[in-house]
Amino acid sequence: MKKATFRSRIASFFCGIVKYITKIIKGVIIVSMKDSFQKAMDWMKEFSKTNPEQMKSFQNMMEAIEKEEGAALDKKTKELIAVALSIARNCEWCIAAHVKSALDAGATEEEILEAAWVAVLMGGGPALMHAGLVLEALKDLK
Repeated sequence: MKKATFRSRIASFFCGIVKYITKIIKGVIIVSMKDSFQKAMDWMKEFSKTNPEQMKSFQNMMEAIEKEEGAALDKKTKELIAVALSIARNCEWCIAAHVKSALDAGATEEEILEAAWVAVLMGGGPALMHAGLVLEALKDLK
C-alpha cells in the first residue's frame, strides 16, 4: 500500500509540474524577467540607502571580481559563469541580472543557453526549471 501511495504522490507531483509548465507556455503565468531585473535593481538602491556601508563593500567586491584588467577571464566569460550559478542557486533575480549583463558583454543567445545547460547538468530538474527563466530573460531583456 505504501508503494502505491508513494507512486501516486510522485505521479501527482510530475502532473503538477507539467500543468505549471503548460500554463507558462500558454502565457497563463507571466514571468517578466524585466520586472525581476528591475526589482533587483530597486532592492540594490534601497539597500544602498538603508545599509550604505554594507552595499559599498559589496559593490567594491563586485568591481574587484568583475574587472578585466589583469584578469584571466573576460567579462563575458564571468557573466556566463554567473548565469549558470544563478540557475544553480535558484535565484530568479540573479538570472535576470546576469543574462542582461552577459548580453551587454557580447554573449550570444547560444552561449547563454549553453551555460544554462551546464547548470542543468550539475543541478538536475530544479535547475532545468530555473533555466526556463533564462529563456524568459532572453526574450524580455534583448
